[in-house]
Amino acid sequence: MAATVAAVWGTIMWCAYAPAFDGNEVMLSMFGEFLARPLPGDDWVRWLPMGSLDALVALYAERMRSGAREAGLRLAGLMTETATVLRADPRFRPRADALIAMAEPLLGSPWLDQHALPGGAVRQAWLSRCPPHLVSATLPEWAPGEHFRHTLYDLVEALDYTAARGMDPRAMAAALLAADVAGVCGVSEPAWAAPGGSRTAQVVAALYPWMDDELRQALYLALAEPAHPLRGCWPAGGELPPGLVPPDRETAAALLGSAYATGLAWCALTSTPAPPEGFAVCSAVVKCLIHQRDDPRPQEAAEPRRPDLDESGGWLFETSNSDIPSLPPL
Repeated sequence: MAATVAAVWGTIMWCAYAPAFDGNEVMLSMFGEFLARPLPGDDWVRWLPMGSLDALVALYAERMRSGAREAGLRLAGLMTETATVLRADPRFRPRADALIAMAEPLLGSPWLDQHALPGGAVRQAWLSRCPPHLVSATLPEWAPGEHFRHTLYDLVEALDYTAARGMDPRAMAAALLAADVAGVCGVSEPAWAAPGGSRTAQVVAALYPWMDDELRQALYLALAEPAHPLRGCWPAGGELPPGLVPPDRETAAALLGSAYATGLAWCALTSTPAPPEGFAVCSAVVKCLIHQRDDPRPQEAAEPRRPDLDESGGWLFETSNSDIPSLPPL
């Protein structure tokens, strides 16, 4: 039973582009009794880590190596079935399609990974089955720098609405990235005179190779110069500055998804633990969406009621990923 739950949960987490869930999401309640520890976040948003392909492969490979062949193949089939359900939602589709391409062939050719089992190379065997047009969905597994680059450009795209307000979406993306880096690692201006003197400097040094000159310069200015106008783009009092507040629900959801994906990507690239309470920018964007929910916090409710998925869950997980078409407002 535990392996079955782990396979389904792991598949959902792996297929998610930006795994931030509504705190009252019914799906979380379904899995709650099986999870070993409380989920990070609060009643409004659960900030979950990216799913691990290693964990999914291990569930299957451990059973195959131990001789429990049918159990291993059953788990691979369950991952495929779960991903097939998820791919109906465009927000999950790119990574769901990639997982299906890696796991489904085993159902018809169960011997495919026999050569990889003794040497522990099953993960590589799965990745080798991913077709070229889906490879970008697996970037977090083998190219964390490229993945960060892609998510940062998704963030630029999500901020496109700022151009009509006379702002540069690229500079805004760099400023918001700087806000999150500073929120997690802190800002120590003297460290900029001696690179490596602070955790922030170490993180930025690791990010620079994956950014173009313009974005690097904007990131540097936002972090190094407290009086620079880009600092005015940082959340203040837990809220976005008025000029960055998204114009509608769909745009806010896209910004939330891309900002969270970018945060997880730079944390993974720099071996920085992601904050369990969420990144500063994402938390500020959530405040633009909370009013969309009609269900009160549990402690405020006069009597328990089942959250309506149409009311509470639809605004999360929307992204500006170029592979994911935007969804119509709910």
